[in-house]
Amino acid sequence: MEILELKIKAVSQALGKLKEVLDMFKENKYSDMYKVTRDFLIQRFEFGFDTFWRHFKEYLRDNRKVVVEFLSHNKTFRTCFEQKVITDNERNILTDSTRDRNLTSHTYNEKLAEQISKRIVEYYQVMRVVVDRLGE
Repeated sequence: MEILELKIKAVSQALGKLKEVLDMFKENKYSDMYKVTRDFLIQRFEFGFDTFWRHFKEYLRDNRKVVVEFLSHNKTFRTCFEQKVITDNERNILTDSTRDRNLTSHTYNEKLAEQISKRIVEYYQVMRVVVDRLGE
């Protein structure tokens, strides 16, 4: 198995774990477990996002020969767009996900957690589409 295939598989597995919690979160919307699954969803989002971002940074370096040592999340996604790896809409959504990822790691705020948890569905969908496209 090629290195690229292994990396895509790792990202796909991380997103699979995120999807599991997304499903639990939807099921527990009206239960006592809602806040617990919401907080777990945010943690899985952080892990899935970080895995996704690192993969694409490495992808740019290894497959597109782009210098990536100092690429931030947003610069990575902008470069992916410039390299035609992702669409402009995907880049915009991934930029939003970067903002939310940074917010989740620096502070805990109940209202913010509620807002971000609702946006994770869209972030997951975009990451899944991009990974599936790259794996084809």
